[in-house]
Amino acid sequence: MSSMKATNPSGWTRMVKSGLFGLWSVMLILSPVSAQIAVKGEKIYPVAAAKIDKGVVLIKNGKIEAIGPEADVAIPEGYKIVSAKVVTPGLIDAHATVGFTGIYNQKHDQEQLDKSNPIQPELRAIDAYNPGDALVEYLRSFGITTVHTGHGPGALISGQTLVAK
Repeated sequence: MSSMKATNPSGWTRMVKSGLFGLWSVMLILSPVSAQIAVKGEKIYPVAAAKIDKGVVLIKNGKIEAIGPEADVAIPEGYKIVSAKVVTPGLIDAHATVGFTGIYNQKHDQEQLDKSNPIQPELRAIDAYNPGDALVEYLRSFGITTVHTGHGPGALISGQTLVAK
């Protein structure tokens, strides 16, 4: 072990320098939900609006409170300021069964788990995902704009997952 040298993770370094790291850095910074953060971006791509050049995203108590051009969004005192080249406002649910379980978790709309075999690599999330599931809109109301979803836990190998925006 002592002969191992520390290496520079050049891929990560390039991502940070290029600004592609913007969204990830915001998510890491958001860990304290009570944080007040202003993210300045050279380009901001809101989910439901046109691209904003030289913009600001204000985040308070874990929720996005304002997005707009720097000239229109005043950064309140006490906000931690972070800068990035590219920013995509929104939160990611990195492990979900959204689109497979239904909002009320009723037996008739459970597509999250097939217990017929513990090893089912042939299952594809895209075949069972329901983008019209009310739970998708419910999560969106909390600022979640991207989900990594798929079959539920319970099988040794439960197939492929998907990322939905």
